[in-house]
Amino acid sequence: MSMEWTEIIVAFIGATATITCTLLGKLVIDKRKAAKKDPIMQDVENNDNIEICLSYILDQVGADRAYIMQFHNGGYYVSGKSQQKFSCSHEISSPGISRECHDSQNHLISNYHNYIGDIMKNHEYCYEDTEDIEDQAFKNVIMTKGVLSIYNIPLKTLEGKIIGILGLDFVKSKASPIYKFAKDPKSCKSHNDINQFMRRQARILSAYLI
Repeated sequence: MSMEWTEIIVAFIGATATITCTLLGKLVIDKRKAAKKDPIMQDVENNDNIEICLSYILDQVGADRAYIMQFHNGGYYVSGKSQQKFSCSHEISSPGISRECHDSQNHLISNYHNYIGDIMKNHEYCYEDTEDIEDQAFKNVIMTKGVLSIYNIPLKTLEGKIIGILGLDFVKSKASPIYKFAKDPKSCKSHNDINQFMRRQARILSAYLI
C-alpha cells in the first residue's frame, strides 16, 4: 500500500473518530438537559404536591382553611438590621370560605412577636375559641378572617430550623369535638393524636419547601 493511501486511511479513521465523539458528546448533553427539569415546571409540580397535602389535611381534620406561612427577610432598616417577616405562600379553603393569602403578605414578626414566640417555644399554637386569644394584635387579624378556632404548628428542616408555619382555620364552626383544641393540651383527649398527625404532615410539606 502506498504512503498516499495510508495517509488517506489514517485521515478517514481520525475524522470518523472525531465525528463519533462529537455525536456521543451531544447525545450525553441532550440526555442531561432532558433529565434536568425546567425550574418553573419543577416549582409547579412542587406546588401541586403541596396543594394535595393541604387538601388531605383539610379533609382529615375537618377544618375550613389550610395554609403555609413562610419566614423571609423583607429588607433592612436604616440601622442595618434585617427585617424579619412572614407571608402566606400556599392556601386552600373549603367551598364558600374566603381565600386570605392576598392579605397575609409581608407581616413584620415584630408586630406579632407573641404569636411567633408561642409557636417557637411550644411548637404549636391552638385555640378552640379565638375569643380566648390574649395577643390582641394577632387576634384582630384572624377575627377579621372569621376564624373561630385555630391550630398552627411549625415547619422545620431536618436540622430543626423553623422555616414556616402550617396552619388550620375553622370558620363555619368551632373545632370538632373529635379534634378538640384548647390552650391546655392535657384537657384534650385527642390532642396528642392531632398533634402527631400534623407533625407528620409538616415533615412532608417541609421537604417540598427546601
